[in-house]
Amino acid sequence: MISTNNRLRYIVLFGIGVYALVAFARIISLAFTIGGIDFHAYWYDGVYLRQGTERYIAFQNGVEAASPMEFLIGPTIDVPIEGLNNESANPTLGILLFGIFATMSFEIARIAWMIVNLSLIIVTPWLVVRYFRQVVDVKRD
Repeated sequence: MISTNNRLRYIVLFGIGVYALVAFARIISLAFTIGGIDFHAYWYDGVYLRQGTERYIAFQNGVEAASPMEFLIGPTIDVPIEGLNNESANPTLGILLFGIFATMSFEIARIAWMIVNLSLIIVTPWLVVRYFRQVVDVKRD
């Protein structure tokens, strides 16, 4: 027979699980409608990199990326995407990562970035647990 304390624990865990599923569904739905607004600044810096433009000078002088924008994956677009953040926001080494996504059109790049983020949500806790298990095993020896 399940004690009252364990029953309460299962109810709370079930509630947290339902909340997590609803939050996950909402995040995914937002990503496909208006998502990628913050990612756009990183992606745009990668576009500057591909075109050989220094991103900080371009932002200071109000220079937009050259048109048409051609990508390895996705359609060619004539003008930059309007209404999104174009200011330079990349950390110094971030340009190496986000330059890869600039080879894709923005629509494809934001979905690819969402997939990378979701996979990191799964991989990061696993790596942390694995690391601390190794640390504990070393201390036992």
